[in-house]
Amino acid sequence: MMRTQCLLGLRTFVAFAAKLWSFFIYLLRRQIRTVIQYQTVRYDILPLSPVSRNRLAQVKRKILVLDLDETLIHSHHDGVLRPTVRPGTPPDFILKVVIDKHPVRFFVHKRPHVDFFLEVVSQWY
Repeated sequence: MMRTQCLLGLRTFVAFAAKLWSFFIYLLRRQIRTVIQYQTVRYDILPLSPVSRNRLAQVKRKILVLDLDETLIHSHHDGVLRPTVRPGTPPDFILKVVIDKHPVRFFVHKRPHVDFFLEVVSQWY
């Protein structure tokens, strides 16, 4: 009888400890996700290999054509918000344009990692 009560108490304790541990892991994962979300991504820019450099020197350079808006950047003008950019996110730069004699400001947001992408592909094209 005493042994049964001890086993029952032990099972209850283990079940409680497992739930407490699961909750602790849940909180830890949520915090890690938040930290990882805002970490800066760093890339090592490697120079072209001698083989690639030699091959590029032999062939005529090709032209790469990319769509600018909604591919490399997001932009919107005065008073119009885009659902693709979080509200309150500061633009990377502002472009002032005159359309039909009315000044319009375009707020331009670069896509994540676009600078790295352009730096790498500029070696090839």
